[in-house]
Amino acid sequence: MLKDPEFLAQEPDSPLYRAVIQATDPEVTAWAWAAGRFLEIPSEVIIQDDEYDGSGRNIRILLQANSYIGINGLSHGGFCVRRKTPYRALPQYPELAFWLQP
Repeated sequence: MLKDPEFLAQEPDSPLYRAVIQATDPEVTAWAWAAGRFLEIPSEVIIQDDEYDGSGRNIRILLQANSYIGINGLSHGGFCVRRKTPYRALPQYPELAFWLQP
């Protein structure tokens, strides 16, 4: 995709370009955590200790503390905010405004 001429012709703020840039592993992990919490799946099942090369427990702790790096990408993508603010009417992570990139 990154070599596709149609993609390369996109403006940096185009929805497609932003979606590709914000779809790295940390954002996917943060999204999966939010989806699991929404579905009321136990934390230890969403991300198991032995996952992520044995760092699953640490990643789970960071997600529970809203300190995981992938949350920033979701916030910049307009899915949520890290902290409530009167300036952005979006839900606070782990709640998401939508599940798919608009």
